[in-house]
Amino acid sequence: MYMKRRCLLRNNNGFILVSVLMSTALLLTVATGLAWTARNALAGASSIRIAAETRSAAETALSEIGRLIIADLNQHDSYNEPLYSPTEPLDIRVGEYRILAVVEPLDGKIPLRGLFLPDGVTIRSEYEYPWQKIWEEIGMEGMEAVAADFMDCDTKQRPGSFEAEGWINRPPAHISEMKLIDGISDLTIYGGPDDNRSLSLYFDIYGTEKININTAPIHVIALLDRRIGTDAAESLAYYRLKYPIEKIDDLKKVPGFPVAVISKIKNIIKFKSDHFFIKMTVETENSETRNFRITVKKEGGTVKTVRWEE
Repeated sequence: MYMKRRCLLRNNNGFILVSVLMSTALLLTVATGLAWTARNALAGASSIRIAAETRSAAETALSEIGRLIIADLNQHDSYNEPLYSPTEPLDIRVGEYRILAVVEPLDGKIPLRGLFLPDGVTIRSEYEYPWQKIWEEIGMEGMEAVAADFMDCDTKQRPGSFEAEGWINRPPAHISEMKLIDGISDLTIYGGPDDNRSLSLYFDIYGTEKININTAPIHVIALLDRRIGTDAAESLAYYRLKYPIEKIDDLKKVPGFPVAVISKIKNIIKFKSDHFFIKMTVETENSETRNFRITVKKEGGTVKTVRWEE
């Protein structure tokens, strides 16, 4: 009987020891989990803090950039101005943050919002040829009528087109809305690594009916009229690097540019931009960075944000 009790006591002691070890292991696991949770919480809080502070720094820098845009009182906006240099970004300090920003004057592409006359249906005569030619350039000849019906403000079918349920019947708020048309994909809109032909090379959603001739790409200038072509467009692009265009008569000074087209395109070109795209990098004192992509619109004496991405 005594021996049995000793064995029982020994077994109980072993059970107690195992229980203690299990409890200790459990406590260690819980402690480790709590430590990881606390560490992740601190990292998350730090990330949230940095995101908030860099966004605040970006907003402050944007106010300064807006002031510089408003202060640019010359008669042109072009890439040869220091403010809009693509290779020498603005360097702005906000407290402990360093902000590098490249400011790009927009309005250099055909504005989808300005394609039609005020009736919202009739394509401006100056854009009839470019509108047709661009669809040919991207390999979708004949789609111009369909795309026009997709965007115009009525539901009347154009020759060679049709009306479909779900079409927006307004200018797109973003060029990606064009994907609602059968046959148009991201590749059609943005191009790909092996095919640079895309709608985004020619069209933009910003602007009214006019194109800034100082920022328009060569391929856009070349299609404004059938008499211009690539050679004359390239001549204009080289000329404006040294002598930005500030008035219609300046186009007459461009070597090789057909004077006969000036009266045709004068109602759809301008020399300053209303919209600007800002690529901004905010760097902390620990070399952490956050990137921002901001589109703004100049209206009178103010600059308003129309799109903010980060």
